[in-house]
Amino acid sequence: MLPLISSATCPRHYQFGDYRALMLTGITASGVMQYHHALLVYRRGRPRPCLAVSCEYLDEEDADCPVLGLFAGNAHSNYGEAPELTDPEAFANRALALAMEQLQLPAETPVETTPLEPPHQFE
Repeated sequence: MLPLISSATCPRHYQFGDYRALMLTGITASGVMQYHHALLVYRRGRPRPCLAVSCEYLDEEDADCPVLGLFAGNAHSNYGEAPELTDPEAFANRALALAMEQLQLPAETPVETTPLEPPHQFE
């Protein structure tokens, strides 16, 4: 299960261990849920994300009070309200930490990189 994203901009790319992550903003969602930001995490050599972290909300009335969401496997988990994550820097820090925790990776600092290829699959 992944966020239903039809278009987005990708201002940041990160590398940690055997994984790379794309931070998305300016998201147009094709489902009910809307997103301020999302972090898609790819295992090296795989074309589809293995997990995603999102700053999400249901409708414009809730946009100022989004929740932190995690998509892993066939599940979606809600980590509670997180209005501070509308800030891109705060979101990136929290999303990367949560992704590394879920992947059971040792604590390391993700390195911001430039993209090597366009791995984007928003389906």
